[in-house]
Amino acid sequence: AVIVAYYARPSVVLMDVTMPVHDGLEPARLIKASPVTRDMKVIAYTATPDVFETPWTRWFVDVIPKPASADAIVSSVQRYAEVRN
Repeated sequence: AVIVAYYARPSVVLMDVTMPVHDGLEPARLIKASPVTRDMKVIAYTATPDVFETPWTRWFVDVIPKPASADAIVSSVQRYAEVRN
């Protein structure tokens, strides 16, 4: 995810925080730490309710709790996406 973000340079990254093998916290931290990718908006998608009460939230512009409807996810991405010509 970090390598793709570096080269593709999307305006928004939707990061699944709660995954079986790896979590999305370290990639989010790396995206926000790099001068090339730090301005990207990272949205957390998580089943972990305590993510709202941690320092991790500073890496995310929004936190979407699982399960979420497709409309809720699309709405959040559209809110933070920058239109590029």
